[in-house]
Amino acid sequence: MEYWKNEVEEMAVKRDMKYHSLSSRMDRMLKSGLYSDVAIIVGKDKTCFNVHKVVLGSCSPVLQAMVEKRWNDDQETASGGKTTLTFPDHRAEEFQLFLKFLYTDELGETFLSENLEILKLAHIYDIPPLLEKVSSRLSKFVEKCDAKDSDFCLQIYTTSRFIDECLSDKALQFFLRNIRSAAENDQYLEWDAETVRTVLTQQVLNIREVDLFKALLKWGNQPQDPTNLKSFPKSEAMPELLKLIRFGAMEMSQFADEVVPTGVLSKDEIVKIFKHFSSQKCTHFSDSDSIPRHKGERINRFALQTANRAMDCPIKGHSTSKDVVKTIPPDIRLVVKTPVYLRGIDIFCNGLNEILPIHGNYDGSIIFKVLIKDTDGRIVKKAVARMLGCTNAEEEIQFKVPLLLQPATCYDFYVTCTKNKGGIGRLLFPGESVRVYYRREVNPPRTRREKVTIYPYVKGTITYYGCDADNSLTIGKEFMSCWIRNLIFEKVPDELKPCIIT
Repeated sequence: MEYWKNEVEEMAVKRDMKYHSLSSRMDRMLKSGLYSDVAIIVGKDKTCFNVHKVVLGSCSPVLQAMVEKRWNDDQETASGGKTTLTFPDHRAEEFQLFLKFLYTDELGETFLSENLEILKLAHIYDIPPLLEKVSSRLSKFVEKCDAKDSDFCLQIYTTSRFIDECLSDKALQFFLRNIRSAAENDQYLEWDAETVRTVLTQQVLNIREVDLFKALLKWGNQPQDPTNLKSFPKSEAMPELLKLIRFGAMEMSQFADEVVPTGVLSKDEIVKIFKHFSSQKCTHFSDSDSIPRHKGERINRFALQTANRAMDCPIKGHSTSKDVVKTIPPDIRLVVKTPVYLRGIDIFCNGLNEILPIHGNYDGSIIFKVLIKDTDGRIVKKAVARMLGCTNAEEEIQFKVPLLLQPATCYDFYVTCTKNKGGIGRLLFPGESVRVYYRREVNPPRTRREKVTIYPYVKGTITYYGCDADNSLTIGKEFMSCWIRNLIFEKVPDELKPCIIT
């Protein structure tokens, strides 16, 4: 009996302490409005909260400014001389939770919709502790989500995108991984134009391009809510959004059956895209417009034979004219038997720091220019990299848009290295010399070709040019180079399953 008596007494003491704690007293003061000097009218129902200037001003610099007398001379009421603030756009339920935090530093249990509204209130009235607490709750919610919750994650993204960058990105990435559910359930019809634009600018999406187009068209034809005055008009947004669709990434039959009959493209645009389908060498179509959004499988760097001869390939320099630079033979020639993406190359960097000291008109950096030409001599990829110093044995030059290598096409790789004189892309004056640096074997072998396996299902051949390379200028042989160490590939992904656009 003595034990139970002590337990009951201890519980009574705890209840008494909690009742008399500062947070409990502040909560009672909020609920009773004792000695309040501010009346806040919230929402369409004009719910009134009787609060205190000292609390508002100590928690929020925004609210402090709003309750100062000079801002509210015309808002003094006859009833007790209280300052009146009116917030018609807020909701009373969330605002009550917001005020409770200002008074007690406690938020209590909240639903997702309440958290989203409180997040906006914390941002509007500049209350970092509340912002941090709500952001943490929403972040934990995203971590526990499954595919059926993707629409909730989109709500978190649209609410927090201008408030908390980390939270918004986390929610967006989860939503994008599960975007097919939004397309299949018509959830996208309620999106605003900015959300649609965000989706269409993504490089990786688990959905076919033709399904994105069908969803965009259905979204554009959906009547806009006339009560939502803040929403950007769909009729004005559609022309720009259509430009984000990658028509070249569709199958030709998809384009002909699903896009052409809609009439959203002009005849010239249709002809240009059909030219792209008929020939991968069409020069009037952007590379990025033909790259599928679904990400392929990254392949480990493929090391060239030159990687074994790095120490036997010293760097040499030679001053010559621009015309001679154009005649430098390619480093390698690549032919593949299966389509594959080329994402970039790795450059040999051993010894580069020896040619980097600042002097004269040079800024202490070097410029690598990469050109890839196809069988017809057409340039299919360009890349430029500026290096200030090299601490690694190799440096990656990554392409912004991967190059899709087609079977039975010869791809010649040209790499030139020069000191940076006057900035990247500066044109040489007529007759001006340029100092070209090349990496050449001490005893270069003859041209040879080897069969390679880039990936279990991707095979091809690589030609290494040697001292017998066909070139009309003797100096071209002198520049025979082996800058490239690795080729970086990505497997072409399998075609996605159709997404039902109801």
